[in-house]
Amino acid sequence: MREGRRVSQRRLFSCKTTLDKEAVPETQTQLHLNDLPEVLLIEIFRQLSTLPPVMLPEEEALYTRPLPFKTFQFPGEVHPGLRSYPFLGQVCRRWRQVMDGPAMLQLWSELVVDFGHELITGVHVPVAWSDVRPSDEDFQAAFAAVRLRSHRLVDFVRARRGVLRSLVLCHSEGFWGDDGEFVPLASKHDFSLGTLGILLGLVADKLTALKMDRCNDLFAGGSPISTIAMLRGLRSLTLDGLQCRVYREQLSELGRLTGLQQLCISAAQGQGQGMSFMCGVDAVPDSWSNLKDLRQLELRGHALLEVLPPWLPGAMPQLEALDVTGCSRLDPSCLAAFTQLQTLAMQALDLVCGGTPERLVTQAALHGVPVRVKQLPDLGHMTRLRALNLSDNNLCRLPPWLPKLRQLEVLDLSGNFFLAVDRPVPPAGLAGLSYLDLRQVHVEEELRFWSPAKCATMQHITALSKALRRKNRHCQVLYDTS
Repeated sequence: MREGRRVSQRRLFSCKTTLDKEAVPETQTQLHLNDLPEVLLIEIFRQLSTLPPVMLPEEEALYTRPLPFKTFQFPGEVHPGLRSYPFLGQVCRRWRQVMDGPAMLQLWSELVVDFGHELITGVHVPVAWSDVRPSDEDFQAAFAAVRLRSHRLVDFVRARRGVLRSLVLCHSEGFWGDDGEFVPLASKHDFSLGTLGILLGLVADKLTALKMDRCNDLFAGGSPISTIAMLRGLRSLTLDGLQCRVYREQLSELGRLTGLQQLCISAAQGQGQGMSFMCGVDAVPDSWSNLKDLRQLELRGHALLEVLPPWLPGAMPQLEALDVTGCSRLDPSCLAAFTQLQTLAMQALDLVCGGTPERLVTQAALHGVPVRVKQLPDLGHMTRLRALNLSDNNLCRLPPWLPKLRQLEVLDLSGNFFLAVDRPVPPAGLAGLSYLDLRQVHVEEELRFWSPAKCATMQHITALSKALRRKNRHCQVLYDTS
């Protein structure tokens, strides 16, 4: 699990030992954690449940970058909250009593069950390695012996079902360790599709938000979507990291969740057995026309999805954010009909503007395959847009309709390797920008020095950056300097 969380444990344990051992002047009364009033301890827990993890310097941007959409580099992460700090109950017996007491129930409106984190925490009980990192051999031996029993999880939720409103289940299939290796957890817990049904049944009348991330083992024995669709009070549903095919018939069940305001279904693409596999959604079912209150829709990484139905914009009049990142077969022309959008993410859709790059044509000819590109549609009429993500595409020039988007505040054009800015860019049409990402544009291969064309591009980008900052000193413009 993340090193930052272990750092948190060591820091808090150090605080406890410091209070115990630090010399106190005789004129003062020595303070001990057990002497703190219960209301103060509860307030400590309340504050910890909202704090982000203690981060390494290179991780800080991952959590603090204020973007209204996700990217490959910065996918965002929901902080696990109090469930990320079960070690608090190990510091002293008094804290354990407070955590299990009725006064703490008010803090359990959100619960995150990170299977990997719970197992790692089990390795550290009792707190034997709080200040000293164990050897790899010691840790592997301890990890091999630990198990997570589903009945304990169910009992934990049962005791808090009266206040629980948001539930996250993640990494039941495994997690990526600090060494970059995947740690499978199939044999480390007995949580199954049936257990999920029991768990959701306990909170069916109260739950408003559900997220399942990297839980493909729960989809292997049959889809849990039918069970999820019984949670009629849901306002937010997220299914992340899918590595299986999700068929239209299964998705149609979600049409019963007429109160949904946020729906995110994302697929993970990768390599297996030496051959590529595709997974996720292949079509949007007609029953989704019932989701009239939907405000945010994320369909990321669905390589089988070719088109969004023409009735979708009219059926979701309150839709403000749409993300189709990584849907490589999607026809982008269907997106121009969503005139109500304020946020649109079109990352990695093989989009071109200003012609097809010659380098792509050459590479395709060498491999005997057709060039896979799609024309970027004219979005100039989408005047409500405040955030637009066009990163990791094949644009050769800036879209000419950008100045028409007068309300645009966030624009990401990074990763467009062929994008050249061969003339000055008037800042007037982009005056409202507060964030502009132009990193990794006009990337040249095997050159020790920038070519004149690259120098001209960077000169115009620098001039644009200065002009935008003169209008708004808080405007952030990112671009390569070396």
